Amino acid sequence: MRTRMAGGALLALLVLFAAACGPPGAARVTPPAPSGSAATATAATPGPVSGTAPIKIEDAFYVFPDDGVAPLLRFIDSAQRTLDVYVFDLSHKDVEQRLLDAQTRGVAVRAVVEPNPTGREKQARATYDRLKAAGIRTEYAPKRFSKTHVKALVADGERAWIGSPNFVSEWTAQRDYAYTTTAPATVRQLASIFDDDFRGARGDATVDFESDLIVSPINSRSAFTRLLVGASTSIAVEHEELDDKLLADLLVDRSNAGLAVTVLVKDVGGISRLISDLRPAQTQVQDRPQEARSWGNRRG
Repeated sequence: MRTRMAGGALLALLVLFAAACGPPGAARVTPPAPSGSAATATAATPGPVSGTAPIKIEDAFYVFPDDGVAPLLRFIDSAQRTLDVYVFDLSHKDVEQRLLDAQTRGVAVRAVVEPNPTGREKQARATYDRLKAAGIRTEYAPKRFSKTHVKALVADGERAWIGSPNFVSEWTAQRDYAYTTTAPATVRQLASIFDDDFRGARGDATVDFESDLIVSPINSRSAFTRLLVGASTSIAVEHEELDDKLLADLLVDRSNAGLAVTVLVKDVGGISRLISDLRPAQTQVQDRPQEARSWGNRRG
């Protein structure tokens, strides 16, 4: 399911889901290159051997669980000098081991850990302690955000992994997406935001438009609004929750303007207040299968 694509295509393909998108019409997609499935792309592959050739990371779009955890492990293994990682949830042993392996082989690894990942404070503290004990420079996410829900990595200041998957062992039962990019403006902006979060600095309240990054709470609403307003024929939204009335109203408006609007959520019952607005507008709203989940990549 891996798709190679140009750096400016990020949000256009993740459609109101993950972080990074250019203005309407920015997406440019080349034919997909097959890359195996969850049954064949496993975490069992060994890490890099010292002295081997550098691992090349291309701009690519991944679909989970179809593409398996191998692309993430490969990205971690590609780090030669530095590796910055946001951690919301970390229970996948192979992912954690690759982070420790990177530290062992001389890569300067830094981690920002969410201290309260939806009621799992004890697990977050345990993750923090394990990473610290391994010599990884680890800090809790800034308290000024209700959640730091990012699932992203930056390797060597040159490559970025931006996606929705948590680093958990249950990834085979979850629908997620991820994107790797070498676009300099995107990587530079993400690296700068990570550095601010790691240091607990407030940082700039702006995001470089050329970076194609959507960063909540800075520019997320304006970017999503621009994407919806710029649509000309159809809008497809896949998200675990949809409780932002302003964006829901905009979806209704676009549907009334003649666009085909489809909303895919985990639990239709959870947005019953909005369904009353969406249904009359002939907007399609469907439940996601219970065994597949999707979630956005946001700081908020």
